[in-house]
This record gives sequence, structure tokens and C-alpha cells, in this order.
Amino acid sequence: MAKSTFILAVRRTLLKLVTFLDKSLASDSSEAFQTFRYRKPGQEEKGSKEFVLLGRTDDIRGAVHVLRDGGGESLHSHSNIDGFWFVLSGQARFHGKNGVVGEFSPGEGIVTPRNTSYWFECTSEEDLELLQVLSFDRMQGWDRQNHAPPRHDPSTVQKYDGRHDNRPY
Repeated sequence: MAKSTFILAVRRTLLKLVTFLDKSLASDSSEAFQTFRYRKPGQEEKGSKEFVLLGRTDDIRGAVHVLRDGGGESLHSHSNIDGFWFVLSGQARFHGKNGVVGEFSPGEGIVTPRNTSYWFECTSEEDLELLQVLSFDRMQGWDRQNHAPPRHDPSTVQKYDGRHDNRPY
């Protein structure tokens, strides 16, 4: 590794550490709580996907994915993210690299460990509401490796913030 590349890598690492320490030392317990209210968005397009953020910290994120008939994700994995998925309504089918992993109804779910390739889809006429809780390494940030072409245009996903009365963002 060239000396300049090494110095840049060290600087980036130190910057991440300083940012983390600043956030940790500056947080005060009155600002640490996040409240939210989940309301299902009203969009009615077939195959569409919506995302409602419920809350996040440096280590976790909670959200609800709303998928219409035929909506879903493409095969992908995360090198530093563990996922917890729980069906609130509708039916979900999760797939791994080698086929179907399981079909899930309300009250059922699956955990997707880091480095596990998966994709999922809505298999019911009823909209799929899927609670997602992610745990990730704050020093590595968010990552996603796609292993197949997207099943939908990511720019068309409607995103809402449940911490702010489902305001779009």
C-alpha cells in the first residue's frame, strides 16, 4: 500500500472515530428517545413499494416495508447488517440463492444474518406489511451488494418518516 493511501485510510478511520465519540459524548438522555407512529401509506399501485422509517440509531434501524401484489426485492446481501423481518399483514415469500427459504403469514418472520443472499416478495392479494429491524456496524455504515437486477426502480420507492407523522422524505 502506498504511503499516501495508508495516510488517507488512517485519516478516514480517525474521522469516523471522532464523529462517533462526538455523538456519544454529546448525546443527552432527553434527546436519545425517538417516538413514532406507524400508519400504512395510501398508495394503490400494483407492484409498488413503500417504506416507513420508524426510528434509527447508530446501530439499529426499524422500518415497515409495504409491498403491493407482485412487489418485492431482488437478490442481495449485506456484509455488515443482520436483518429481522416480521409479517404484520399479507403473505411474504423469502428466497435464498438456492430457492425458497420460507413462506410467512402475519405473526411469523425470519432473521437474515450478514453475508446471506436473499430476496423477498409479496405473495398475497392483500398488501404485505413487513416490519424490518436491522442491526449494523456503525463504523462500517450501510452496505448492500446486488446479485440480480432490481425488481423495481429504487427511485420510485415512496419513503415516509413515522417519527414525523409519516411526512415524505
